[in-house]
Amino acid sequence: MPYPNERAGFFAVRDLERRQIIEAFGGQLEQGSNLPRDPLPAFEPFRQTNNLRSTVVALDGSSIYHRIPARLPATEAGVISISIVQINVDQLANLSQLPESGAIDPVQLRSTEDGRTLQRALPGRNARSVDGKMSRDWFRSSVQEVLETAHFGGETLAETLHALLGNTNTQRTIKCPNIHCKSKPATPSLGQMRSRCKKCDSEIFLSDALRAQEIFSDEEPCGDAHGRIRHALEILCLMNLLRGLAKIKNGQAALGKIAFVLDGPLAAFSTIAVLQSGILRELRRIEELLSPNHLLVMSAVKTGAFVQHFSELDEAPEPDSRIPLGTAFLPDNDYIREKIVPGTTDQPWGRTTYFGRPLVVKTYDGQRLFLNLAQPEADPPLTDAPFPVVLNEAITIAEHLGIGHHEFLPLRRAHAKAAIPLQMGKAIIESLARAK
Repeated sequence: MPYPNERAGFFAVRDLERRQIIEAFGGQLEQGSNLPRDPLPAFEPFRQTNNLRSTVVALDGSSIYHRIPARLPATEAGVISISIVQINVDQLANLSQLPESGAIDPVQLRSTEDGRTLQRALPGRNARSVDGKMSRDWFRSSVQEVLETAHFGGETLAETLHALLGNTNTQRTIKCPNIHCKSKPATPSLGQMRSRCKKCDSEIFLSDALRAQEIFSDEEPCGDAHGRIRHALEILCLMNLLRGLAKIKNGQAALGKIAFVLDGPLAAFSTIAVLQSGILRELRRIEELLSPNHLLVMSAVKTGAFVQHFSELDEAPEPDSRIPLGTAFLPDNDYIREKIVPGTTDQPWGRTTYFGRPLVVKTYDGQRLFLNLAQPEADPPLTDAPFPVVLNEAITIAEHLGIGHHEFLPLRRAHAKAAIPLQMGKAIIESLARAK
């Protein structure tokens, strides 16, 4: 970072040129193919269905992590916000558009939706509680409290987490939260939220199975730990909703009329990948309960390797012009490994992290949407499975709800309710410096 009022000069650029560093590196770089010259993959015309789901439930999360000023050592905190928005698609289709922009009147739009928000402040590094908890233990207990108290579908998020960990969760071991203990105690058994380490008697929380505490440290910012919990909460809120509805007959009937939409990939990365197998198992269980109807869970992805790949593929002869309108493409494992994410092992792409498969849609009005689509009826790896049974329904929803520049309306509305404006969020955390 430059000093105040300092402008970058050309000294470093001249040295790079003089030493021919870039030229030498270029000589060693293996040449790749230019995407626009590659043939398009098999984008197929899609068939819209007349059975558009009457309701869309969208989930999105937001978080702010910031320093509390005037405290030594450096003390930080964060806020996590998860929003669930229910949109009445039938009402949405009948709304009038503004004459100049063609957008839906925001006042009318809000009349079609209903939402709930889960919010929680979490400690960061060096934030100690008045009852004597050190920052790491306060973080752990705060996450555990969220799981034990929050719910959207009857049971608590903690009970949902137990279900995803499975009946064999007593065999899952985690690092003891006591940094001086080398034990790997088991996750609290089914029906229990807390247990004790048999070696040092430290309290073990069910939330410790997410292992966010392992990257929590007083020596550096803990935004990654907060982000990991936010991601886990998004997944748990979705599964909490699904499990709650699936427990009752009326709920099962409703599941066949709802499309569930998340922001970001349908995946559990890093340490929370422990959830993936349980999610796949639960989705299949619920799918079997709904027969002859089907569960529709999808997500919209805005950034990343897949989005960039298909954006570049769509560039020639001009941006957004190459992929035919009204078509869709389901990349299989071979295409992903050859064109997008090269593999370092023989394991199929997404085998241990994803619970949805990639889907690219180019709508009739030119929206290019990159989606993930769950396929409960198929066995992993999903990228080698046949077409999902809800494929046409998912594409129809994308066709109706793709707006703006490759954006997805339900997630825009969910994000609007969950998002904490950056400067305002920082101000909220900074206000803790004046708290008594």
